[in-house]
Amino acid sequence: MATAAAVPPQETAPLSEFQRIVNVFIAPSKTFTDLRRSASWWLPFLLVVIVSVLFVSVVDQKVDFRKTVENQLRTQPKQADQLEKMSPEDREKNMQARTTGAKYFSYGFPVILLISGLSWQGFCI
Repeated sequence: MATAAAVPPQETAPLSEFQRIVNVFIAPSKTFTDLRRSASWWLPFLLVVIVSVLFVSVVDQKVDFRKTVENQLRTQPKQADQLEKMSPEDREKNMQARTTGAKYFSYGFPVILLISGLSWQGFCI
């Protein structure tokens, strides 16, 4: 009985960062295979930052963060009830603080993502 000789896997050319992004959608296996070679993260992170900032800017311009916070409160009846029990001045201060917090958090999300990613990468090394 003849045994088949183990054939080493063919070495493929490394993918560029752009090819990786495109192949995520059209050939994911190529991307994941290439990630074993080099797990570069800067281009995906940059794309997430760009999309995030664009999305937050559109929400800020078209919807407004005040309206966003009001819509969010509608999904949280207990917090909405607590807000209704406040005096008008305290309610306005609270809504202003929530609006400012939502705006800072939304625009600062890429920084939060970067810090959490770098700390997670530190745990994995």
